[in-house]
Amino acid sequence: MKNLTFLRGTILLTTSDIVNRTLGLFFQSMMIRHAGAESLGLLQMSLPLLSLLATCISAGFPTAISKLIAEAHVTIDRARIQRILLVSFFSSTFFAICTVFAVYVMRDWLLPMFFHDQRAIRPFLVMLPVLLLTGWTAILRGYFYGSQLFRPPAIASVLEQIARILFTFFCFHVDKPNHVITGAIEGALSLVISELAGCIYLAYSFSKSMLWKTKGNKRLMTFRWLQTFIQLSELSLPMTGNSVASVLMYTFEASLIPDSLQNAGCMPSQATALFGLYTGVVIPVFFFATVFSDSLGMTLIASVTEMLASGQHLLVKRHLWRIIRIVAAFSLAYSSCLMLFATPLTRILYDTPEAGILLMHIAPFLFFVCMQWPLASVLQGLQRSGLVLVHSIIGDFVRLILIILWGSRPSLGIYGVLWAFNVANVLITCLHASAVRRLIMIRYDSKRM
Repeated sequence: MKNLTFLRGTILLTTSDIVNRTLGLFFQSMMIRHAGAESLGLLQMSLPLLSLLATCISAGFPTAISKLIAEAHVTIDRARIQRILLVSFFSSTFFAICTVFAVYVMRDWLLPMFFHDQRAIRPFLVMLPVLLLTGWTAILRGYFYGSQLFRPPAIASVLEQIARILFTFFCFHVDKPNHVITGAIEGALSLVISELAGCIYLAYSFSKSMLWKTKGNKRLMTFRWLQTFIQLSELSLPMTGNSVASVLMYTFEASLIPDSLQNAGCMPSQATALFGLYTGVVIPVFFFATVFSDSLGMTLIASVTEMLASGQHLLVKRHLWRIIRIVAAFSLAYSSCLMLFATPLTRILYDTPEAGILLMHIAPFLFFVCMQWPLASVLQGLQRSGLVLVHSIIGDFVRLILIILWGSRPSLGIYGVLWAFNVANVLITCLHASAVRRLIMIRYDSKRM
C-alpha cells in the first residue's frame, strides 16, 4: 500500500508539473504578445533577487517539515505536529517581515546594485509580498507531503498558474500596456495573485484535515519549541545552501548577460529584449523536457538508498545504466523535435520565430541537462550531497566566466551566452557521472572483498 501511495503521488506531482510548465509557457507567450519581449525581460530581471530572498527564507522548509511530520505521524503525535507547524509559521513570518522591511528601507542604495536596468526595480517592489506567501505555502506543502497527501499541493500549484493567467489576461483585456514598465508591473502583480490563490487553497485544505479536529495536549504544544526550531534548522539549512548557491548564480547571470551583450554592441533595449527571449522563451521550452528526468530523479533517491542498505551494489550500477538508456532515448527524441521545429514552435507559442534560431544552438545538449538530476539523486542516495553542490558551483562559475569572455565578443553576442550554457551543463554532468562511477566502484569492490 505504501508503494502504491508513493507511485500515485509521484504520478500526480509529475502530471501537475507538466500542466504547470504548459501554463507557464502560455503565460510567457501572452506576456510577449501583449506587453512585448522588453516587458518580459524586465520581469525576468526582477525575479532572480526575489527568488534568492525567498530561497533564504523558506527553501528547505518543505523537505524538512515533511520529514518531521512523517516521523510524528508514525507515533501519532499530533501535539508534535502542531508544534512543528507553529514554530515554522512563526519563524517564516518573522524572517519574511524583517526581509521585506529591510529591503524597503534600503531600496534607494541597495537595489541599484542588483539591477542592471533600473526599470526592473518597480516590478521587484511590487512582488515583495510574495516572500510572506511563499513561506506559508512552503510550510503547508511540507505538511501535506509528510502526511502522504499529494493532491492538495498538486491542485494548488495548478491553481496558482491559472490565477496568474486569468489576472494577466484581465489586465491586458481591460487596458493593453502602452508602456514597458506597465506591462512588467502587471506581470509582477499576477505573481502575487497566484501565490495568494495557492496559499488560500492550501489553507482551506489544511483546515479540513484531522490535525485540528483533535485537541492536542497544551503542555506538550508549548514545550521544547527551541528544540523543534533547531531540528528544522538542521534539516533545512543544507538544502537552503544548495538552493541559494543556484539562485545566487542566476542573479549574477541576470545582471551579467545584458551587460555583456551591451559590450558586444547591443543597445540597452535590445540587450534587455534578447535577455527576455533567452530566459522567457528559449530556456522554458528547452527545460520542458526535464519534467520527466526530475520525477525520475525523485524516485531514484529512495531506490538507491534502499539498494545500498540491502547491500545490492551491483544492482545500483545496472539500474543506473537502465536510467541512462531511458533518458538518452527520451532526450534524443525531444532534442530532434526542437532541432526540426524550433522556429515554427516559437512562432506558434510566442510569435517570436527569432527565438527558434537561439533554441537550435542548445537543443543538441539536452541529454546532459536531463541526466544532471538523476545523477545528482544517485549521489544523494550515496550520501554525497556535498559533491552535488561543489559540482554545481564549479559549472556555474565556468558559465559566468564564459559569458564574460564570449558574450562580450561582437562576433558571438547572445550565441556566446548560449554556448557558455552548453559548456557548463556538459561539465556538471561529466563531474556527476565521474563521481557516481568512482563511488559505485568503491562500494562494489569493498562489498566483494
